[in-house]
Amino acid sequence: MKPKTSGKKYLLLLLLLLLFFVYVTFGPFLKIAIFSLFYKDNPDTLVSIPVAEKPSGKIDSNLVANWDTGCLIPDRHSAWAERHTFSFKSDGTTNHKRYSGSSCDNLAVDHDDQMTWEIVGNGKINLYYSTGGKIYDIYELSNNTLKFGHGFCNCSDMGGAYGVDEGDRFVKLNDFLLYKKQ
Repeated sequence: MKPKTSGKKYLLLLLLLLLFFVYVTFGPFLKIAIFSLFYKDNPDTLVSIPVAEKPSGKIDSNLVANWDTGCLIPDRHSAWAERHTFSFKSDGTTNHKRYSGSSCDNLAVDHDDQMTWEIVGNGKINLYYSTGGKIYDIYELSNNTLKFGHGFCNCSDMGGAYGVDEGDRFVKLNDFLLYKKQ
């Protein structure tokens, strides 16, 4: 007579396979979600974000303009849409706005960031929030299109960087957030 195989073993195996699937599918987004816990506006932040200093670097006059992504939806099944604008000024100030909603028809401003900016190297830009904190970023201008390393994307790999310090500067351009010169 064969011993009965416990259904608990199969349930455990099924649970492990399900957890593995969830990790593989949502792991990259989990990194983003965890990082967002430490966002500069979070009053319960566990990370000390340095107060932004006044930039002393160079200004790229080609960036001085108004830039707009238009409405972006990560995939056709998404219930999320965003639009981003930047307004770079020659005095080293900029304004970034993020509009978000469940569709392109009902976007509302949910971020209105006053910042300063400076070019610190070829294709390298630092963005300083007026409320403290900064983004160590990269950028590329091509014709009337501007790309950064940071931002909302329809990708699973953001290059492993989050721009929180010089050693963590973005290394991969975001091909989803394409700003058009206005």
